[in-house]
Amino acid sequence: CKSKNKNEIHSADELAFKANNLIPDLTNVFKEISSCLINSKLKHMFNTYAFFAGGCIRNQLLNLPVNDYDLYFNCSNFITKELIEIMEFARKHGSEMCWNSKLTLLMQSENAYTFQMESQDGVKIIQFITKFSESSPQKFIDNFDYTNSMCYFLPQNHKMHLDYRMIESLQYMILTFNSKCWSPLQSMRRMLKFHAQGFKVPNETIIQLTESLRGVTADQ
Repeated sequence: CKSKNKNEIHSADELAFKANNLIPDLTNVFKEISSCLINSKLKHMFNTYAFFAGGCIRNQLLNLPVNDYDLYFNCSNFITKELIEIMEFARKHGSEMCWNSKLTLLMQSENAYTFQMESQDGVKIIQFITKFSESSPQKFIDNFDYTNSMCYFLPQNHKMHLDYRMIESLQYMILTFNSKCWSPLQSMRRMLKFHAQGFKVPNETIIQLTESLRGVTADQ
């Protein structure tokens, strides 16, 4: 491994090594979730299109606890609508035909379905993010609000990807705002969370976030 630059907190090599070591555990979490799904269509959609992104990878790279596992669905709007229809049917009429007792639906919003899963190594919070549809995992992370979360893991082919912008953010623990993000209104609260985790918040990030919030209403 190359030696760290004196200003680096995490080297790129260190981050890549840690990321590769996460693959077995994330694959096992994915398999556990899949094993809880009973509805054949839901199971097929999950196994084919779901992937991990964001905080569940970032936090483990920083040796922080994982609060939840966010799963996005790399599919068309049509398939995403079908997925939501199945989830809504289960929510309204009973989940017994869609997932087993190890999964409990905690809440549903316009953004996601949040589950609690009784896992072999404890309780895990799982989120199926259903608000957005994109044609590739890269397009999903290109819309994340901060570059420190721009990463994904595809269980289908065991591909782990850390975007170069994320690597730069974690190398120096600097929080960089992405003005192309979906929902800047939630980003202010997340900025405070990341600052508490040790990320430096440069003035440029605050200015960019403030500019993005112009004209945004509370219901957006």
